[in-house]
Amino acid sequence: MSDFYSLTIDKISRLTPNSVAVSFIIPKELENKFSFEAGQYITVKHNVGGEEIRRAYSISSSPKDKHITIGVKKVPEGRFSAFANSSLKEGDQLLIMPPEGRFVYKTSNKQENICAFAAGSGITPIMSIARTVLESHPENTFVLVYGNQNKSETMFHQEILELVNEYKNRFTVQFVYSRAREEDSLFGRIDTSVVNFILKNKFKEINFNTFYLCGPEAMINVACDTLKAIGVPEDSIYFELFTTTENKDSETNTHEGKTM
Repeated sequence: MSDFYSLTIDKISRLTPNSVAVSFIIPKELENKFSFEAGQYITVKHNVGGEEIRRAYSISSSPKDKHITIGVKKVPEGRFSAFANSSLKEGDQLLIMPPEGRFVYKTSNKQENICAFAAGSGITPIMSIARTVLESHPENTFVLVYGNQNKSETMFHQEILELVNEYKNRFTVQFVYSRAREEDSLFGRIDTSVVNFILKNKFKEINFNTFYLCGPEAMINVACDTLKAIGVPEDSIYFELFTTTENKDSETNTHEGKTM
């Protein structure tokens, strides 16, 4: 079984009123142990209120970065997520297990077109995958469809816009808001009509190699069923469920991705 290692928090950034990005310094002697593939997650162990808690959080940073960054969204009755959003400080140390998980992007020497559907905190591993796709080949393209309640609750919103500017004509985002109407966004949730609009309308000229789905089970199921219905091969679809624990400590938990 993997061991836990004490890592120092280098930076904490407020993403939304209810979420933060936490970046860890990786000491040189641990660089090999904490090398990772885009899409993987780390497990955090910490004592909160006298009880040991373990939570899995996907990595949002690129494997080329010198730090490992995770996104932590505060959820109802989530003990660690509440602690991370209110009490964690730069310079604090947490016990971290080395990266693991099978929801990963494998770099290729060939040009690829990738599409991802994410909702809520499901954006976290997709950020790492998107950065890696764009960095790994000068002609790779990435289309992100990202659902949230509104702009203020959209994790990594600024970072996504920076990717749009950095990778013009190669990275495109379609925001979907369920409780707000914004210019250039779709209103509602990621459902069959949204998936069909993306593939049959807005990006009908693109032949996508692979699809990554990450978020709540309902979103993943409808996106996957719609993709299959329009002829996308099953082995081109990968997913990762973000669910809650069974003991009402509604912490976002990561489940290993696999081909649908």
